[in-house]
Amino acid sequence: MRITIIRDDGVIGVAGIFRLVNLSALPIGIRGRTVNGISGHMEYDGAATRLWTA
Repeated sequence: MRITIIRDDGVIGVAGIFRLVNLSALPIGIRGRTVNGISGHMEYDGAATRLWTA
């Protein structure tokens, strides 16, 4: 299942279905995050995207 968080747009998507949510608790500097199973990537303001695995 793919999960996407987009801070600037205030949306979270799960399996392609997106909903508006309050993302004010998301730490400053994080632009987005995508998770697909046990791996994904994190996007930061002014920094390179980082890949990660669980």
